[in-house]
Amino acid sequence: MSTVFLVEFFGLLFGVLARTILPWLRKVKEGKVRGFSRRYVYSALASLAIGLLLTLTVFTKFEDVCSSFN
Repeated sequence: MSTVFLVEFFGLLFGVLARTILPWLRKVKEGKVRGFSRRYVYSALASLAIGLLLTLTVFTKFEDVCSSFN
């Protein structure tokens, strides 16, 4: 695997994960969330799985678009 591949892949993965985590962080900042319950762990695991699947789906399309520019 090349460095460019890893940077692109993890960039997309972290982008998808950030999109799912930001609403929770806003709730923490506003004080709507007081404790850390197990449902957040389950939600985080689900977000990780969905994020990985979306990244793998989008990455193939992203790679096709980038290769057309070369």
